[in-house]
Amino acid sequence: MVRAEILETKKTYDLIAQGYSASVDRTLAGSVGEFEHGLLDYFIGMLPGLIVLDLGCGNGKDAAYLSSKKISAIGADYSRGMLGVAKEKHENVSFVQMDMRRLGVKSGRISGVWANGCVYHVPKTDFAEVLLEIEKALGGDGIFSFNFKIGEGEGLEERPRSFGGGSRYYAYYKVPEMIGMLEDSGLELVILRAYPEKIFGETIVHFYARKP
Repeated sequence: MVRAEILETKKTYDLIAQGYSASVDRTLAGSVGEFEHGLLDYFIGMLPGLIVLDLGCGNGKDAAYLSSKKISAIGADYSRGMLGVAKEKHENVSFVQMDMRRLGVKSGRISGVWANGCVYHVPKTDFAEVLLEIEKALGGDGIFSFNFKIGEGEGLEERPRSFGGGSRYYAYYKVPEMIGMLEDSGLELVILRAYPEKIFGETIVHFYARKP
């Protein structure tokens, strides 16, 4: 059974998909886009192969960037509204609806999993399941690259600071807490990079983890 908080977050993204996508594109037009492309390039350089799953792909921007670098990228999102926008914007990229807690991917099939701006929408107890699914999907030396917000607590937020239009679920982590969850799932942290706070006005950390 899908938790009510997840369904509420999905409903919100279905409703705000067009406006949210436009907001993301405006944000990425300057230094934010350059910074995130740098994160993607580092991820590409770590990959042991060329098959990547872009979880929580949103409007498809990262899957499209990966595809432009000759990566076989598949964009996956739980929101049909966001997937509709992604398919309209990037006709030559493959997109599928997927619940990250149930990937349904053949074990060892994926070279890398990229998850930008999405894992914090999953309750912490469910995120432990997500990590196990990712560890199973990755081949040896596979890379899981993702970001999260630093803080404490979790729950539905009626007016998220990133974009309005409805409530969304957020879970906040401390770095040692996230490292512990990775280790429990069989993944190991390779390196982390912090977003400049001036970008979003809050502390966001990007992890690169490897499946040994």
